[in-house]
Amino acid sequence: MRIAITGGTKGMGRAIAESFAEKGAEIAVAERNPKGLELMRTDFESRFPDVNLITAKADLSKKEEVLHFANIFKEQWDGLDI
Repeated sequence: MRIAITGGTKGMGRAIAESFAEKGAEIAVAERNPKGLELMRTDFESRFPDVNLITAKADLSKKEEVLHFANIFKEQWDGLDI
């Protein structure tokens, strides 16, 4: 399963990412805060070493950054489930 999450480094987004990681999903996370993305990657590499985690700094209120996020995971995946 492949899932895209916005604002996934904290709160509900983070909880959703962790829940899907426990099930072995591939996860793409967009977040405005690069430090949050770095911390999440470090944590997931430790806790979920077999999960493919794609992270991208993106402000989704800006169209060009939405397109950038979409292109990042489109390069690696042939589709998205959630």
